[in-house]
Amino acid sequence: MAHRLRPVGPGFVRAAPVRLVFAREISAAPEPVFRALAEDVTGWSEWFGAVTPARPSTAARGARSG
Repeated sequence: MAHRLRPVGPGFVRAAPVRLVFAREISAAPEPVFRALAEDVTGWSEWFGAVTPARPSTAARGARSG
């Protein structure tokens, strides 16, 4: 089921009705990892088995929060 996301502030972490956490240890600096995740949305399922097909939203391309 697809959901349209909306920008929220950092305080949402404490108030979110559901919080999913995915973690994987890798030997890379945060910047290239973030860039890889931001640019290869369709590859998320290769990183995290709990993620089913993901696709980028053209509406949010280039958007930044905070």
